[in-house]
Amino acid sequence: LSLSACPTALNAPIDGETQLAIFDGSPEAVALIDFLNASSTTFEVLDDEVPLNRRTAENLIPWRDGPDGTRYTSDDQSFQTVADADEVRWVGPAALDALATYL
Repeated sequence: LSLSACPTALNAPIDGETQLAIFDGSPEAVALIDFLNASSTTFEVLDDEVPLNRRTAENLIPWRDGPDGTRYTSDDQSFQTVADADEVRWVGPAALDALATYL
């Protein structure tokens, strides 16, 4: 996955509020969502290779894999939008920037 046209920051403050600067449907957003939903994206990948804050990685994978912690079972969820990822506890501008840089 490549984000050659990725902005330097995914979030830009506007009037004191953080707005996502990566737009759903853009190549960058599609790559991000595909990466987070991929079974090859594990805690170790997020924690060691991206690298994300450990707490961020600890929350993204369980959100995706559901309460049973097993991928591809009935309790799984898929990230559909960048906002879905941003709503996961400990995910924010720094995590999204790290993911974009990694991709």
